[in-house]
Amino acid sequence: MPYFEDTKAKEDARYYRGSDQRDHNGLCCVVTVVEGNHGFTKEDLSCVSSDRPDDLKCCSENKEEIVVASVVTITPTDGLEFAIDVPMRIFVPHLSIENDKEIKLKISIDGSKWTYPEKIAPTSNLNEINIPLVGTSLVKFNQLEIAVVSRPKRESHVIKNNGSNAAEIRPYNNENFIMRIPEGTFYRDICAHLKVDTGLASRVSTEPDFNHIRPATPLFGIEFDEYTQNDVTLDIQPNYIKKAGKTV
Repeated sequence: MPYFEDTKAKEDARYYRGSDQRDHNGLCCVVTVVEGNHGFTKEDLSCVSSDRPDDLKCCSENKEEIVVASVVTITPTDGLEFAIDVPMRIFVPHLSIENDKEIKLKISIDGSKWTYPEKIAPTSNLNEINIPLVGTSLVKFNQLEIAVVSRPKRESHVIKNNGSNAAEIRPYNNENFIMRIPEGTFYRDICAHLKVDTGLASRVSTEPDFNHIRPATPLFGIEFDEYTQNDVTLDIQPNYIKKAGKTV
């Protein structure tokens, strides 16, 4: 999902780690409010970070997600629900990632299940920090937990006019995979997010239990913005590699 760009915020509240200043130049999180502070002050919130294994593990759902930032917890200092009449932007720092990976922001509000909110890009006044940041916007919470994970990058494909037309999805740089979507599978234009994980073969090669397995394609994954109304068809063409046998 693309970043939502917003450059109107002019002031920010920057929160720093306590005694641990090693990571991200000690930065814990940044809070900004668009077009004025609307009564918000830095003292309204408390921001702490954790690198405890249990905290990092709880926000990663599967093996393809790698945590690339401390888990940040933000709470109101007065113990009451924090609410503001305009969206506040909250940014957290994260590690740099490889080109074949993408950043996903995850949040848990008041102890709820971890979800993937829409990401927003850092506002222009934060460029001076010179640290990778990712953020989201909220208007109220009692406790907010934020985590950042990386995962294999997805390709986004727009499916248009599927109510009256069938569609096909093909990876940009791979010929092994075609997804065929029948007419009427989606009632409105949506996005399909396709994962092509080319690192599967190298991961399998390092596992002793799978040394007899030779992957014939990348690992494919597909996500739709809505539930499908019909079955879709996957055509996968393996790359067969036949070893030459010994001759006598």
